[in-house]
Amino acid sequence: MWAEPLIAELRTRVLAPGQRRFERDDLRRLQRFMVNVRHHKFQLLLARQLIRPLLPNLELYVFDTACYHPALGLILDNLAPDDFLL
Repeated sequence: MWAEPLIAELRTRVLAPGQRRFERDDLRRLQRFMVNVRHHKFQLLLARQLIRPLLPNLELYVFDTACYHPALGLILDNLAPDDFLL
C-alpha cells in the first residue's frame, strides 16, 4: 500500500505541546490516495469491517488493502451477493 508509511506516521506522530494531531498539510499529503465512496457502499464497507478510521474522532477512513486496486479502483467482488441487497 503506497499510503501505508504516511498512515503509520500520522498514527504514531509524537506531538509537541499545542500541536494538532492532524493538520491541513496532512490532508494535502493524503489527497492523492483518497477516493469517493457512495453512502451505501461506505455503509457496506463499515459493516464488513473493511475500513477503519485513520485517527480517532476524524471522519477519514482507511481501506483494507484487499478492497482497492490502483488501476480498477474500489473492488467489492469478494463480498457475498446478499451484502448488496437492501
